Amino acid sequence: MKKSGKDIWRGLQPAAVAALSTRDYRAPALAKRLAGGGVEAGQIVSANRRSLVAIWIPGVEIFARA
Repeated sequence: MKKSGKDIWRGLQPAAVAALSTRDYRAPALAKRLAGGGVEAGQIVSANRRSLVAIWIPGVEIFARA
């Protein structure tokens, strides 16, 4: 039995179906993740400094362990 994509929404009202949208599960930019939930230190150390300029706190330095 083959179902079309709209059949799965048959129990919803038309207004609810119109409000449906596709989610974006891509990871946000590193700067946005750092400002939000945080990231691992290794991601900061290996990041391009230019991508963090807007959110970097002056005087804070992170060094990679050798």
